[in-house]
Amino acid sequence: MLAEQGRGGVPQQSSETVLRMKQQLDRRARFVWPLIRPLVRGKLAKRCARCSLPEAFTKLDAQGICGECATHHAKRAQEAVDPVAEAKLARETDEALRAAQGAAKGPYDAVLLLSGGKDSIYLIHRIRKEYPDLRILSLLVDNNYMSPVALRNAELAAAQLDVEHVTIRLRPSFVHAVFRYVLTRLERPKDDYPLYALLTGHMAFDTGRGLAARVGAPLLLTGLSRVQNVTAFGGLELPDQLQASRSGIPLDALTPSADRHHWFEPSQWPADRIPRVISPIAIWNLSEIEITEAVLKAGLLPASHVSPVVTSDVIYATFLIAEINQFGYSSVDLQWAHRIRAGIVERSYWINILQMMEYSARTGRTPWFKNALATAWSLGVNPREIGLPA
Repeated sequence: MLAEQGRGGVPQQSSETVLRMKQQLDRRARFVWPLIRPLVRGKLAKRCARCSLPEAFTKLDAQGICGECATHHAKRAQEAVDPVAEAKLARETDEALRAAQGAAKGPYDAVLLLSGGKDSIYLIHRIRKEYPDLRILSLLVDNNYMSPVALRNAELAAAQLDVEHVTIRLRPSFVHAVFRYVLTRLERPKDDYPLYALLTGHMAFDTGRGLAARVGAPLLLTGLSRVQNVTAFGGLELPDQLQASRSGIPLDALTPSADRHHWFEPSQWPADRIPRVISPIAIWNLSEIEITEAVLKAGLLPASHVSPVVTSDVIYATFLIAEINQFGYSSVDLQWAHRIRAGIVERSYWINILQMMEYSARTGRTPWFKNALATAWSLGVNPREIGLPA
């Protein structure tokens, strides 16, 4: 069944519907798909026997092992962190947060981006606990394609943690232009942080920077992990965005001039009003398992609201299905293969999810596919233009 039309003509579903679909997905992945898989192997790509990378992305050796798995331990050794440098980084971040408490001339010391996912909810919980005098304004940037579960999570967390909270819903025409640009120019995924996720982040970060500048808050706090920060931005802090581009794309190409004000332009602000962007979770370098356990232990979210399956933006399915049809795999394949190699997620469960998504993309026989078509049409994109049967 297709989702109903909601904000800005975007297909919408209730949080109850999304949670029910997640429960059905869990049952199918654990109990039904293992029985179906032998019957549909002809429509599925070969995958690494150790992680889950599909053959369309990487060659497999005679044992069915990908090159990434073969070199995984050597890479991990090279990436080992320096404990002295880590301690220095943590100390400097702690000092910056403590110094900011009550220091701003305006009513807020920091704007904190609250997405409704477990990471940002953990962040606001820990910040409130360890820096109780930091005057926080939590901000949810609604791109019109957010999961209703994430929206609900953010409201509950802000109320439970007793912080001032605002939601800024971006103009649909602005968001449509950005997503339409990327959807009609998809590139073969090379890592687990694709362009559409980068630009989703940029829309939130720029909105947060703009709000922080307006209210005089010297800090903008995000829930990005270390991998997300380094992969997306090349370091642990976001760049200053002095150039009129995002992820290498000129802003004029992404959006009409009437919508340029949605992007934060430092040249329009005095230097002392440009907020510093800090991602404490990247500094603390916590794993997903640690964050999930802390969120559940503190009672910040019900267990059914934690999974990225229910909190991710609904538009992502459209991009993933388009990637699979055009390139034979998606950025999600790369993301979860990385996590499987790191030993932080259950391979048997996630390879079932990935294969189910692949089967959906190739056959169009699930509600995911129907909703992806509806989302493409809402962007003004004919599904045939992105490799999907209309």
